[in-house]
Amino acid sequence: MKLFVVCTRFLDLETGQDPIGGIHTYLEMLTQLAEKRGWYMTVLQRAQRPQERILDEAGRVRVLGVPTEKKQIIRDLIRRAAELGDPERDILLFATSPQIRKHPFRRSAAIQHGIYWDIPTVHGMRPPYPADLALRAIQARQIISQHRRVSCMICVDYNYVNWLRAMTVDRSLRYRVIPNASALPPMNDRREEGPLRMIFARRFETIRGVSIVEELLPRLLERYSELRVTLAGGGSLEQELRNCFRGEERVEFVCYPPSESLALHRRHHIAIVPTIGSEGSSLSLLEAMAAGCAVVCSDVGGMSNLVLDGFNGRILPPSAEAFYAALCQLIEDEPLRNRLAENGRLTVERAFSRERWEERWTEAMEALSGETESM
Repeated sequence: MKLFVVCTRFLDLETGQDPIGGIHTYLEMLTQLAEKRGWYMTVLQRAQRPQERILDEAGRVRVLGVPTEKKQIIRDLIRRAAELGDPERDILLFATSPQIRKHPFRRSAAIQHGIYWDIPTVHGMRPPYPADLALRAIQARQIISQHRRVSCMICVDYNYVNWLRAMTVDRSLRYRVIPNASALPPMNDRREEGPLRMIFARRFETIRGVSIVEELLPRLLERYSELRVTLAGGGSLEQELRNCFRGEERVEFVCYPPSESLALHRRHHIAIVPTIGSEGSSLSLLEAMAAGCAVVCSDVGGMSNLVLDGFNGRILPPSAEAFYAALCQLIEDEPLRNRLAENGRLTVERAFSRERWEERWTEAMEALSGETESM
């Protein structure tokens, strides 16, 4: 099987300091699966000059840097994939669904990482009613048109599938749901004795709920003197967050590579994911659950596919008030906190494990390549 992946940026081929983020982590998991299964996989990304990095000992999995024109990056990457492969037999995979373009490959797919248009802007504008409805309709038409250009959409949650059914009566659009996944760290280690620890491990951006964090955490720190908080990540709002908690010794800022996420979460009791939009089946949420944290998340995107409120976490409207009430309860009720954490880890183990994710991806790619029944 030969798989060509189109991605504007996966690795930093110049410095070796690879980017940190959900898309990077996802593609890294996919390259590891390709190595394990013996697939030939080539990731094509934009570069200033032709470059190559081999990712496995057999030389089957590689990243190619392709010089492109600024206004037609994806088109140039597709053209290069067609030159290197056989459009009649090989598979073209778009790393994200917004990158879908016309292409010559008979077998193709795209990864739909979650509904990203559930924020109160359309193409950067915040139009008034009823203009917003018209712009949303135009946006929906574009998204469905993109779906039509691939053989199958690989969706990380059922939120997109339900949206698709609501927006079109066309039932011929193919898809597979492969939720995100997490490895499971060993649980024989004990958390360090000491105060209760809470973590917010996301990019420091508006859509990830930074404003909720800034309103919520000072109230919790004032009420609970034993509470310690870790803000893990980076982003455009990092300085704003640092200013908000300047002088607060109980708040720690850390930056970590994806490989250390589980170990970092393992040192905490509670994880918060207060996303306000543009979220799939959150990898951060799954890693927190896998590490044995009691999770509190917002009812946004694919997170509703992961958490049943009161069973394996708390899922709430994205507001500081809702999170404050839920977190006060978890801080004061240790048996509840432990029960949610235990059920959260069990949820990942039974339904969202890395092994199950690999099985689903293998089935999808074999079906697409024609090695099993047609999708």
